[in-house]
Amino acid sequence: MNEDVLLRLAIAKQYAHHANFAGTPREAIADGYSAVDAMLSALLVHNGQELPKNHKQKFEEARKLFPKAFAAESVQRGNAWSFAPGADWVSLKARYHGGTIPLFGVPWSKVLDGVLSCASDVLKRKTSDHADPKQETITAS
Repeated sequence: MNEDVLLRLAIAKQYAHHANFAGTPREAIADGYSAVDAMLSALLVHNGQELPKNHKQKFEEARKLFPKAFAAESVQRGNAWSFAPGADWVSLKARYHGGTIPLFGVPWSKVLDGVLSCASDVLKRKTSDHADPKQETITAS
């Protein structure tokens, strides 16, 4: 995996860790969205895309290229199972279009862990596995 992608993943993980220990809900949400933004950057860099400076454009490009990136997922490793609840793009879009995320009684840290887990799994697979079948994609090498 590209060093720049690994750096962005590390930054996302660091923001996620900070969100778990933030002093106020506002700080947790700010760190959480910074983690999501770093993850979106990792997805785009992994796909060989130029990173837009505008966060809304970055969000829309990642959403178009990776429509299933944040889907809920169960993963089996040997006899162990893990579940990542994921997040929906509509809730994540709120950050980039001036709204707030509806948490539905789920702690922000759980939502964030699910988002990072799902996106990390996306980066481990071929790009075309997560693209809309109607769209042509370029697999990063």
